[in-house]
Amino acid sequence: MKQDFKGSQNKAMERRNRFELFRTWGPRLLAGALAGMLASIPMAGVMDGLNRILPTQKRSWLDRLRPLPPKQITASMLGRRVRQGRKWDAPTWAGHLGYGAATASLYPVLTRPLPLPDILRGMLFATIIWAGSYLGWLPAFNIMPSAVKDTPRRNAVMILSHLVWGALTGLLAGKTMNLMKGER
Repeated sequence: MKQDFKGSQNKAMERRNRFELFRTWGPRLLAGALAGMLASIPMAGVMDGLNRILPTQKRSWLDRLRPLPPKQITASMLGRRVRQGRKWDAPTWAGHLGYGAATASLYPVLTRPLPLPDILRGMLFATIIWAGSYLGWLPAFNIMPSAVKDTPRRNAVMILSHLVWGALTGLLAGKTMNLMKGER
């Protein structure tokens, strides 16, 4: 009987600890996710704008006409052909915003110990996300070829747009977390 009481006490303590963990980290994860989703919108504009204006070599002028990676990734994940052109459809936007939110939800957890301003912390985080995606899981799952095999121009477009995403994610997540703490 005594052991049953201790067992139920331990379970109650575990529940309280889980609740405390959620109470502490839940709002931070949510702030990161919201920041990443919102930052994904201007990121797409930067991606498209850079793709239009960056100079191309004569042999790679077709690079501008290739669909941008979010469109290629979405088509591959849904098992359909990539439609030519730059215009994104609803599934591409949903995937882009969702991936931005999902990855940025990790931002507060992974970058918290870094003694950097929010914008720089976000840019460092974005660089890691770019490398993990375009050098890591996307080629590993045969969704896209490695960035090593892509043109320097395409890599520049993607890295610069990720840096914009990271700067905005860091700024927005930092401001949101400060507001939650009651700071301005």
